[in-house]
Amino acid sequence: MPIATPARLSAVARREIRYVDLPVDEFAKRLVALGVPEAFAGDVASLFADVAGGRLEATTPDLAGLIGRAVRQVWSTEVHTFE
Repeated sequence: MPIATPARLSAVARREIRYVDLPVDEFAKRLVALGVPEAFAGDVASLFADVAGGRLEATTPDLAGLIGRAVRQVWSTEVHTFE
């Protein structure tokens, strides 16, 4: 998460928003404490760790080969501000 993001969220929410980088096990425990089933909490925590670690950024030409055309981006990677 960019360092400025919690500060911007805090300004919009008009209360302090902090970013806490939790280990996977601790994140899963907190999800369980909020009522998320244990197995699902572990999966969610692992997924968040994979995303944060950049392990899901790899791309291959497989999809284009399967559908027979070029693929296109379906989401924006632009950074938007709350100004």
